[in-house]
Amino acid sequence: MNSKLILTVIALPLLAVAIAFATTSVFTPPPVRGSFDVLPGAERIHLSRAVGPESLVFDQSGGGPYTGVADGRVLKWNGGDWVEFAVTSSHRENCSHPFNPAMEHLCGRPLGLRFHPKTGDLYIADAYLGLQVVGPEGGMASQLVTEVEGQPLRFTNDMDIDDEEDVIYFTDSSTEFHRSLECEQYLLVPDNDMGRSMFTFSGVVYPEESY
Repeated sequence: MNSKLILTVIALPLLAVAIAFATTSVFTPPPVRGSFDVLPGAERIHLSRAVGPESLVFDQSGGGPYTGVADGRVLKWNGGDWVEFAVTSSHRENCSHPFNPAMEHLCGRPLGLRFHPKTGDLYIADAYLGLQVVGPEGGMASQLVTEVEGQPLRFTNDMDIDDEEDVIYFTDSSTEFHRSLECEQYLLVPDNDMGRSMFTFSGVVYPEESY
């Protein structure tokens, strides 16, 4: 009797350990070989003659990345250097300085960027100039939305595109201040057919990032 009790006492912990190992292998994801070695080997892409890169996107063919910078330009990485792809304002006088906050309202400040998967057009949320779009070849962007329900956009910030419904969602982070915080912000949906914006949601504190 005692020997059976001793065997049972020994067997139960061993059985528990075996079950633990078995369930661990079943419910845990398989290891990804080399996953911890990816970021340390990443190449740093230096941004010369510009500051403040905001938002990174790639075009339909994988070209880029593209990013908006503080002097109002959208730049494209061509594999060896950054080249100008688009601008959000036709006013370029005194906009050649890498960082000149006093000129942002004239030079533009592209923030959120998204390529439309179907058309290849690049949509740009410019903090001062509203929602804009430029064709796949770049150049001077065209304004799409500058106000909603009579209220000028003060701080157009970021966006996302639902290509199935052909809807663009974008955020306006302040109703009063440029590049500042105010507690009466919008989440907006442009009406692509009518060229207008439909008021969707307000009262969100500092809506910014993509969804």
